[in-house]
Amino acid sequence: VQGLHVDLVHGKDDVAELHNRLPADWLLSAGLINGRNVWRADLTEKYAQIKDLVGKRELWVASSCSLLHSPIDLSVETRLDAEVKS
Repeated sequence: VQGLHVDLVHGKDDVAELHNRLPADWLLSAGLINGRNVWRADLTEKYAQIKDLVGKRELWVASSCSLLHSPIDLSVETRLDAEVKS
């Protein structure tokens, strides 16, 4: 194992605690961007969640889940649920 990905959108993980418990040579993939609604993200807020870890370990910013079913362009998605499209 070389790293760990965590869902920081739906999970209640404490990023600092994860950093402290993971081996120093493991990367941490931070699932900060909601993979179910990638168009809505307060990047300032997301950065605040991880700013204390920047430079302390290999850190990836990622989506909370797979983007396999994410539409490429919302304008052509006519049957999406309103909550997803909002």
